[in-house]
Amino acid sequence: MSIVKRTYTDASGKARQHKRWSIKFRDHDDVNRRVAAFTDRAASAELERHLKRLVALRSAVKGPAAELR
Repeated sequence: MSIVKRTYTDASGKARQHKRWSIKFRDHDDVNRRVAAFTDRAASAELERHLKRLVALRSAVKGPAAELR
């Protein structure tokens, strides 16, 4: 997982940074994901910790067995 500031090109062609932080991570299915976070880095880091925990929990338990679905 990582916390990054994304960049974009404005109408005049100048490179700019987004105001919000983004969190890049791999989910329980090993798919790359990106989530928009907060403008505050500390709050974004807290969200990253929560996402890590959710991915770990989801990886440990794949959900109900096929016969229970």
